Amino acid sequence: MTGPENDPMITWWQGLLLVGAGGALG
Repeated sequence: MTGPENDPMITWWQGLLLVGAGGALG
């Protein structure tokens, strides 16, 4: 994992992180 920003498969877990963080914050 040298450049996750360039990996299209990274978007699915990034979304999970965003949803998880949002749910934890509110």
